[in-house]
Amino acid sequence: MFEFYFARISRHFPSVSCEILLDHKKLAHKPGDKIWLCERQQRGAKNLSSEDLAERIEAMKVSGISRLWILIGPPDGLSDQALQELKPDLLWSFGKATYPHELAALIMFEQTYRALSILDGHPYHLGH
Repeated sequence: MFEFYFARISRHFPSVSCEILLDHKKLAHKPGDKIWLCERQQRGAKNLSSEDLAERIEAMKVSGISRLWILIGPPDGLSDQALQELKPDLLWSFGKATYPHELAALIMFEQTYRALSILDGHPYHLGH
């Protein structure tokens, strides 16, 4: 399933990767990059509909950012200090349920692809 979504998302973005964030200090992001963090502790995390996510991606694409990082938070969540240091542009929640990291990553990829299909007017979103 990862390969399926990698292939489809990469049609819209030059490179796609997924990272489970174990040490936020090792993240090689640069100024101007956007960081979205999938965070289960839900400290202000937004539970987005597919349409909401599509709107955020569209806004990000037209803003001219160089890179978007979508990260899966560590198993025990990030400390308040680590969260302050990372400064994510979006805390994204998949709801109150807890998922294994691999499943959370798959949900993130599927929802990202679904949002892109909404922006393209592709029937994927309407058929599932």
